[in-house]
This record gives sequence, C-alpha cells and structure tokens, in this order.
Amino acid sequence: MTNGVPKMKEQLFEEFELGMRTSWHLIGRIRPEEWSYRPADNMRTLRELVHHIASLPEVDVLIAKEATESDVRAKENEYALLDCDAAALTEAMGHGFEGLKRHYGGMTDETFLNLATTPYYVDHSTLQSRWLLETTTHLFHHRAQLFQYVKALGHDVNMMNLYIP
Repeated sequence: MTNGVPKMKEQLFEEFELGMRTSWHLIGRIRPEEWSYRPADNMRTLRELVHHIASLPEVDVLIAKEATESDVRAKENEYALLDCDAAALTEAMGHGFEGLKRHYGGMTDETFLNLATTPYYVDHSTLQSRWLLETTTHLFHHRAQLFQYVKALGHDVNMMNLYIP
C-alpha cells in the first residue's frame, strides 16, 4: 500500500495555488480610488484585507512554527507597508507560498502527521497536517471576502472568477 501523504500535500498546494491565482485576479480589478473601501465600520478596508491575504502564507507558517506574537505582528506590518500594486502584492504572496511549500513539503511524513505545535494565541497544539489545511481554508475564507468587496464595488465578477482566473 502506498503512503498518501505526498499526494495529500500536493493536492493542498495545488488548491492553495488556485486560491492565490483567483485572489490575484480579483486584486487586479481594484481601482486606485477603491483601496479605502470599507463595507462596514467593524470590517477591514479593502487595502487591509488585501495586505492580510498577501501575508497569509508566510504569516500562517510562522504561527505553525510557534513564532512569538511580536514576530508575527512584525511580519504582518511588513506586508501592510507594501504598495497597493497588484504586481507587488502577488509577488510577495508568491514568495510566502514558496516558503510554505518548503516548510510542509520538506517535512517527513511522520513529522507532517504527528508534530504538534502551539500558537501564541491558544493553549492547545495543532498537528502540522492540520496547520496546512487551516492555512488553505484561511486563504479561501478571505478570498470570499475579497470577492464580496469587489462585487459590492460594482465590478463584473461572478462565481467563475473563483475557479478560472
């Protein structure tokens, strides 16, 4: 019987790439005057949301590696300083994704399935395999928010923009 761990990682990496590409497509639609859009007072601006999405691969790996809160916040602040430029944002996110693939792809199957780490914000640990799944769902959660922001701004987007960039 073949071990399915490498295939599972490959599929999650492919799904993450789809989430990135479709997010990038949505980011590319944003006009300069729209970056300050905030759908409600208790929500992020479009700029803040996009910077969070761009930081997600790198920051979530830091959390999975048990980085301190100050280290995580410092990395988030680096992304928050990026220009509102689709090319710069996608390049930064792509760089973070390469680090994500190195982190999880470089683990032995045993480590991936059994190593548990504890983030600074909770008192229980999570397996590395679960962290990769969590990071992937985290991206798709925020991609859905991005889609709604872009649609609310009047851009011609539909469900197909979430599957075919």
